[in-house]
Amino acid sequence: MGELGLLDVAGIPPLLLSGMIFCARIADVSIGTLRIIVVGRGMRTYAALLGFMEVLIWLLAISVVMQNLHGWLNYFMYSAGFAAGTFVGMTIERRIAWGTSLVRIVVPSGSDHLVRQLEADGFRVTQIDAKGDRGPVLILFSVVKRRLLRSLLQTVRGLEPSAVFSVEDVRAAGDASPELGLWTRGQARLQPFFWFRKSK
Repeated sequence: MGELGLLDVAGIPPLLLSGMIFCARIADVSIGTLRIIVVGRGMRTYAALLGFMEVLIWLLAISVVMQNLHGWLNYFMYSAGFAAGTFVGMTIERRIAWGTSLVRIVVPSGSDHLVRQLEADGFRVTQIDAKGDRGPVLILFSVVKRRLLRSLLQTVRGLEPSAVFSVEDVRAAGDASPELGLWTRGQARLQPFFWFRKSK
């Protein structure tokens, strides 16, 4: 029914065509899933490259096999490829571990050994004394690269099995070090209403 370069789609056996539909959808949707994830993390360059690849696959493959969506098997493979592509895309993103995460950890008061171990492992930790329903607690905050998140959580579980923690993605994280002052000021000027603030 159509041609893609030297490939005559009309001459492809039905089972092979169904497999092509399945694989094309996996490739297209997995890249699309990655693109959506990196857009949410503010990675513009990666998002643009993934968007290019996603559309290229659509133009070279999906637009051709879509013309052959006849029969229940092709419909099933199209839907299954979409589902598998979403799963594959999220799995790839988890393996790559792009971005940064904020970890909040609540441990019993007096868990200084955990703080010392995390700092010894190279993690920056901020601690706040608080009070929970069972008495005094210590709230720890740490901003870490996602690829190091598993290591941090393993340390927490090993030293404080009763610890309660939560993890959330961070779109951007900065450092207050003097050498980053120019970058920090540049970011501040982009904040809403910056230019309308009264100078001190």
